[in-house]
Amino acid sequence: GGVTSKFSNYDGLEDTLIRSIDLGVNFIDTSPIYGDGESEEIIGKSLGSLRENVVIGTKVLPGRTDYRGVLSSVDESLKRLKTDYIDLYQVHWPNPSIPISETVEAMEKLVSLGKIRYFGVSNFSFKEIKTACSSLKNNSLQSVQVEYNFCERSIEKRILPFCHKNNITAIAYTPLMRGRMAGNSEQLSLLKEMSLKYECTVGQLILSWMSSVPGVVVLTNTKSIKRANENFNSCNVLLSSQDHKIISETCNPPIEMIDTELILRSSSIQSS
Repeated sequence: GGVTSKFSNYDGLEDTLIRSIDLGVNFIDTSPIYGDGESEEIIGKSLGSLRENVVIGTKVLPGRTDYRGVLSSVDESLKRLKTDYIDLYQVHWPNPSIPISETVEAMEKLVSLGKIRYFGVSNFSFKEIKTACSSLKNNSLQSVQVEYNFCERSIEKRILPFCHKNNITAIAYTPLMRGRMAGNSEQLSLLKEMSLKYECTVGQLILSWMSSVPGVVVLTNTKSIKRANENFNSCNVLLSSQDHKIISETCNPPIEMIDTELILRSSSIQSS
């Protein structure tokens, strides 16, 4: 399971974190940009002796992906998180003005220093992921964090197969599309009908579907203890292979057709 913290108001987050860990959640994902470091500070304050029970993932911001920036950024995160190592250190967004190879070199240095155990990337294109992998000398890319939901399944084309082939974990964020759940009414109707069959919520059904995609770890994002319980209990929703296939085929993003008449009309207006 996963817990991600991106709130402007963090009241109640500490209680939800501890409750989630009690339930069995063992992956906490954060970033210095969430609350300008406040999310990391709350996690550091909350964990205490529970630190060894969880995998902490945090990130380096794109403006600091140069070699020196990575090394100084990790020290700041370690201080806020009150720990001497980070399990998974990720590049939050690519920075086109800094070579990926330079960022990777800094990440490998942090592994050798024991400040991080593994590193990953977030919001990288397929080409950028391949560049990161080819830049490595002594380590391997551990994870790729990507948006994945019923309006965004493009990772299934090239990124997911590449991850499977290279033993890279795909970490999926916004699986419930911030409460929207699905891309259209037809998809939502199917999910509601299916959730009645499995006696669960639509959210639990989606999380179950996504969690059963090989190599995918799903991040959920909540301050509510009730919702944290609900998210965790999605592990108990066991979809049949047939129903998983039905959801997969029905909940593909709609193909948006371009009106060629509009293109022709626009071209004639510009040329006249």
